[in-house]
Amino acid sequence: MQVELVQFGRAAARWDLVEAFLSHRREVFVDRLGWDLTLSEGYECDQYDVVSVASYVVAHDAGRVLGGARLLRCNSRIGNGKTVYSYMIRDAWRGVIGIPQNICWESPPTSANSWELTRLLTLEPSPRIVRGILDAVNDFLWSRHAQECLFLGPP
Repeated sequence: MQVELVQFGRAAARWDLVEAFLSHRREVFVDRLGWDLTLSEGYECDQYDVVSVASYVVAHDAGRVLGGARLLRCNSRIGNGKTVYSYMIRDAWRGVIGIPQNICWESPPTSANSWELTRLLTLEPSPRIVRGILDAVNDFLWSRHAQECLFLGPP
């Protein structure tokens, strides 16, 4: 198993992994769990899947995606219209999206040294895959001098 961090400007040659991850998100969150989420060309994607903002950590075996997660900096600004999004946890707390506002005890951070991890999934129940993804996330965050990471996902 390999785990790769993919960002549009840096590892764009591996964007096929992100596309497969987005397709698997649809399979898991929409098809299997029945969540009412946005679909685009067969992918589950939302306003936070902006190529200039989001980073993806994708676990794969010879290109076959096993799982992944999305990372956003907590100082992100997405859009410039009536609603400007930041990141999922903060926008839920602000009441901008349809996730309960009591998701946090206090105002979520907006620091460049804070990150959000969401959409973590694996295609099979495997602690090895989850551990590989989280280890890669930690390595990436360490390299970016992150001070904290908020997480929204299964227990």
